Amino acid sequence: MSWPMRSSIGVRVMCRNRSGSRVEQQMALERVKAEEQLTRQRARAKSLRLVIVSLLLVTSFMIYLAVKAFRGKSLAHAREIAAYSKSQKKNDPELGLLLAIEAVKKRQTPQSIEALKELLVESQLKVVLRGGHTKAVRDVDFNPAGRLRGHGELG
Repeated sequence: MSWPMRSSIGVRVMCRNRSGSRVEQQMALERVKAEEQLTRQRARAKSLRLVIVSLLLVTSFMIYLAVKAFRGKSLAHAREIAAYSKSQKKNDPELGLLLAIEAVKKRQTPQSIEALKELLVESQLKVVLRGGHTKAVRDVDFNPAGRLRGHGELG
């Protein structure tokens, strides 16, 4: 005659009878305990995976914010150098020109390009053209590759 025994997780264990073998009962109890332990380990593993994924997401977001802050700092620095280069236009045009070049190297912002154009035109630099002729610089521009090119007029 057999009778069912339920564990805490609902697994049925069948024993032969009440006077059945103690070894069989012990083995059934150990099997139930092992299944319960396996269920707990799976739950812990699932929780651990969630924690790891959460940490990865937070870390990725922090890296994104750090990169964004660095770009903002670089942009602000290029704008600051461009503004300072414009202020040096009358006092020390050579320093102003060097600062404008540094601002463009740092970051090609509209302010840095504008400062460089103004200072090049203001300083009346001479550009040696391929034919060996020199002309006064009236305007400068950047080509799509990012290189500076000067436009001149006969003067």
